[in-house]
Amino acid sequence: MPAEERERLKEQEKAHLRELMRLKRMARRARHTREVGKALSEISGAMEEVLGTHSEMVTRITREAALSEARLDIALENVPETLTPLREAGRSPQPKMPDLPAQSEAPPATKTIGPHLHTRNSENDPA
Repeated sequence: MPAEERERLKEQEKAHLRELMRLKRMARRARHTREVGKALSEISGAMEEVLGTHSEMVTRITREAALSEARLDIALENVPETLTPLREAGRSPQPKMPDLPAQSEAPPATKTIGPHLHTRNSENDPA
């Protein structure tokens, strides 16, 4: 085989191998693109489901709040006019806490069950 023909075959083989490599790269990119698209569609489907569930819960909570407010309004309509402060307290957004006695006014706590540590008998003490 002459050198020229060998070089020509060599160049043809190189061109053929380059084309194969290019096709493999394209196939790899297409596979990667398909996998990314599939993952994105799964994520978007899951997000739609989560958002749907969230919307349902918000609607349900809003409905329950409206029903509770309606019940409160009906209950407050039946409160006699002499209890107006109670009626107003029921409509206020923050309930008022009763005033608690200061700590110094409370009597000291005493132990009522079990032996006291300071009266323990040293003969019975295993330590």
